[in-house]
Amino acid sequence: MADINVYGTLKTMAGDGKAVVASQVFDVERGKFQDEINNETDNEGLVSAKAVQSFTTTEKAQARTNIDALCSITQQEFNAIFND
Repeated sequence: MADINVYGTLKTMAGDGKAVVASQVFDVERGKFQDEINNETDNEGLVSAKAVQSFTTTEKAQARTNIDALCSITQQEFNAIFND
């Protein structure tokens, strides 16, 4: 398949405004199609529960550590946040 060079914004003339579907867009850096990436994240870009099910034991442990670090604040920090 040949590459097509586009210099500018690709615009569709289709009545519904669709130029391509997610299953046809490939992210070279991630090595995945966009629909796969969409299935792994929610609307805020957070990893979905579905994707977490595929985590290895090591990845799950790292996620727990990260969550614990984010959730651990002192009473003084809490008071400062909530102006108590």
